[in-house]
Amino acid sequence: MTDTLLNILQYTVPALLVFITVYFVFRNQSKKEIALKEYELRKMWQKNTLPLRLQAYERLALLLERIHFSNLIPRVRRQNMSVRELQQELITHIKMEYEHNLAQQIYVSGELWHLVTLCKDELIKTINLVASGMPPDESGSEFSKALFRFILENEEGLPNERVLAYLKNEVKSLF
Repeated sequence: MTDTLLNILQYTVPALLVFITVYFVFRNQSKKEIALKEYELRKMWQKNTLPLRLQAYERLALLLERIHFSNLIPRVRRQNMSVRELQQELITHIKMEYEHNLAQQIYVSGELWHLVTLCKDELIKTINLVASGMPPDESGSEFSKALFRFILENEEGLPNERVLAYLKNEVKSLF
């Protein structure tokens, strides 16, 4: 009986060792193949989405520049505008620029998009604050000067610069 048991063990132990070895080799090979496919998929995803993300960052940078008072006021202000008319035009243009770029939030971080939204809101708040301290029929030219004075007196400056700096740092983190 012991001879039979030894004969069985003599054949089964090496077979079991071969099976265990093959199992671990195939398992490691499968892990490597999965990792390689994940790498290729990630590489393909980056190849396709990176240009879209960079384009979104470019558009948001352009938005921040277009709604900056130094660019917005000369573009919007016309002669013989009153404070109220210029106020409404500035706010309308800021909202239009923002709404035109709503889709960009898909490609940027939630934090950056939140900052862009806050920037828009702060600019509108600043416009309304400065306008509330002036007679509604005052000239738009005086309103423009008052806006620029307010910016110069405010140590923090406009939110556009802070958000643009954040945007640039986020773009750098992509590379």
